Amino acid sequence: MNKLKLTLSFFLLTHIISAQSASSGSNMLLYGIVGTCAVLFIWAMFGLASNLMKIEAMKNGIDPEKSNIGILPTLKDFISPKRPKYATDGSFHHFTKGHDINLAGKPAPKVEKLHATRYAIKPTDFHGMSPIPKVEPEVGTEVKAGDILFYDKKRPEIKYCAPVSGEIVEVKRGEKDPLLRSLYWQIKQ
Repeated sequence: MNKLKLTLSFFLLTHIISAQSASSGSNMLLYGIVGTCAVLFIWAMFGLASNLMKIEAMKNGIDPEKSNIGILPTLKDFISPKRPKYATDGSFHHFTKGHDINLAGKPAPKVEKLHATRYAIKPTDFHGMSPIPKVEPEVGTEVKAGDILFYDKKRPEIKYCAPVSGEIVEVKRGEKDPLLRSLYWQIKQ
């Protein structure tokens, strides 16, 4: 209601100003004030409509802040970073310049290179796979990176490949639990 009174008072003020002088400069002032009043009036109507939509959303059990209910985007939508789709619950913090983790001590200045000689692939590391995969190569077989090691029996079109080249040393199978099966191979130097 106060916005409506303010708009009407601006309109009456511009009418008084235009009656006192008939120059083109005051017409521009009049048009500027009327245009500003029109923009404020439209902004007030959109604000009122957005608030009414939020009230109706709360009545229906919808969180208006989480669902971003409203006619126009808010300033927060332009400034704050977008929440990724995988972050559905809890708070989300977007770090732009990294984050310092306070740990006791300092890292060692030298870097050691370690060469792994054994690599393992476990079918349990792949979600959605049947419990017992079909193993392609036997023990002692030379494989190259990209060769098929095993595939899913339920979906044979999905094949799992060797990440490195080498010789298969052993295929370890769980005694009672077929989910504990894993495939090991050793890299030839």
